[in-house]
Amino acid sequence: MYSRESSEKKISWVISRDNNSFLNYFDRWKNGWETAFNRNLSDSVLNRYFLDAPLGSPIVILGINKDIVVASSTLVPLSLKDPNSSEVINYLQYIAAYILPRYSDGFGTYKEMIKLVKSEIIGTRYRFIVSFPNENAKNLMTRIGGFNLIDLGFFVRGKMESKIINRLNSELYRPFFDEDLLRWRIRDGIFHEAGIIFKIFEGEKNLLDVTSNSHRKEFDGLMPWWTSWGESPYSPVDNYRLNMCVYSEEKIPSIKRSFLLSDVF
Repeated sequence: MYSRESSEKKISWVISRDNNSFLNYFDRWKNGWETAFNRNLSDSVLNRYFLDAPLGSPIVILGINKDIVVASSTLVPLSLKDPNSSEVINYLQYIAAYILPRYSDGFGTYKEMIKLVKSEIIGTRYRFIVSFPNENAKNLMTRIGGFNLIDLGFFVRGKMESKIINRLNSELYRPFFDEDLLRWRIRDGIFHEAGIIFKIFEGEKNLLDVTSNSHRKEFDGLMPWWTSWGESPYSPVDNYRLNMCVYSEEKIPSIKRSFLLSDVF
């Protein structure tokens, strides 16, 4: 447990590394989560990321003031498999970060919390931390937290033409989920057919990724594009950007550019 005194608040930091420990704080953490995000926490999200994560219990960092969880960050253990060497690359996905109003202490609370987050890869099997923050969180994460913004993803609309096919196929040679984790990621409402993974949103197909260079090429609808791929053949459909941020103490592996790495789609 770690503590910080300020003129108005005292925050004690607790790190939960297993479900038994997390359940001791669960109700208080859930109240903080629902207050911060202004919505109910669904059972599907709770089970997927917090109670039944695929590679073991998440690491939940809890900031507590007067028996109330006022700040929290969660790190979910995941892994990638290199398709060339079959090396397994362990990493942490950073999700569900919040600080309740009146407890920010300027940037003081965030600085302490992000320091604890980053310490979780020091001397461990985890190679890096990946996160997909919104615009406000991205600025904090990169300017104060020391994360690197390594790419921006967005959707374009059109037919799958040669430039898109080549870019999608080139990503198949980078580390990505193995078959078990891919099945975990493809939840209800997402379909995997003929080498493509897509969802239906407002009656339109949204391509999320391809899993084989022999995938079906007749796709027509929304498709992903990443700024690292160069100029897109189509204009972005809107201003939304998927911010891919990574923190590592060593060289960052050549991670596959995939919307499926994110928890926000």
